[in-house]
Amino acid sequence: MDIKQLRYFVTIVNTKSFSAAGKFLYVSQSTLSKSMKALEEELKVPLLYFSGKKMYTTSYGSELYNLAQNLLIQYDTISSTISGIKHLQKGLLRIGLPPIIGTCVFPELISGFIQKYPGIELVISQKKATVIQQMVSNSLLDFGFTLQPISDSVNQFPIIQSKYEVVAHKSNPILKNPVISYTDLKNERFILLDEPFKFYNIIMANCQNANFVPNILMRLQDWDLILRLIQQNIGITILPKPIVDLYRTPDCQSRPINDPAFTFEIVMIAPKIPYETSASIAFKEHVQSQLHTDL
Repeated sequence: MDIKQLRYFVTIVNTKSFSAAGKFLYVSQSTLSKSMKALEEELKVPLLYFSGKKMYTTSYGSELYNLAQNLLIQYDTISSTISGIKHLQKGLLRIGLPPIIGTCVFPELISGFIQKYPGIELVISQKKATVIQQMVSNSLLDFGFTLQPISDSVNQFPIIQSKYEVVAHKSNPILKNPVISYTDLKNERFILLDEPFKFYNIIMANCQNANFVPNILMRLQDWDLILRLIQQNIGITILPKPIVDLYRTPDCQSRPINDPAFTFEIVMIAPKIPYETSASIAFKEHVQSQLHTDL
């Protein structure tokens, strides 16, 4: 018994005629007759009988008809779904984002993909960068976006490289410098993103290398609030340039920090698995086509 035989049988019952079923299916009556005979022999029960010129189903045939109809619906659904996934009409991608990347970079990266593949559903998980890396490593996410450094437990695709900037109130004398060094910040009050953000520890280490312990006024997890406080001339901060560009105001100005090695590097990561879906390949190619530096 196979799908083709069941489709023949259901069509014969629906049309109540071998001749009509043959025309609908584009097969000969003899092909249908042989197929039904083989099916009855396999099941060892009669399925169809004739009374005069009319065709009827036996009780076995009626039961098979009901079962076969449901099976054909499921089979056709499977076929159309898999075909849709293969041809990027359907699909699902699980993507992990740290908040800072989700705010300043992801909308720009993803808008074109959504327009091109509207049938692919994106399930977004907003977690800390370390959590996202672990979830991708365990194949709980199809892709993640995070910051360097990255372990070798996942595949890595560099996406964006930018810089960090010092942000201060427009009246702060430190802005007279076109480029600011860490030594210039020795007497400033810092308002920084907290430790869950990878670059907090880098800023602390760079200050110590410049022979001072920074005066940390506040540690927050909301860069919007940090920049609002800077507008009130309460302190200074150091943030990735994409965030600074997104929240620029007349009361705040920024300058690059003199540290070429201190870069904001966004990396797309994926599990190390032996296969990729069509949706995964399309997503990776789209994101890599948006690759740019010096934002």
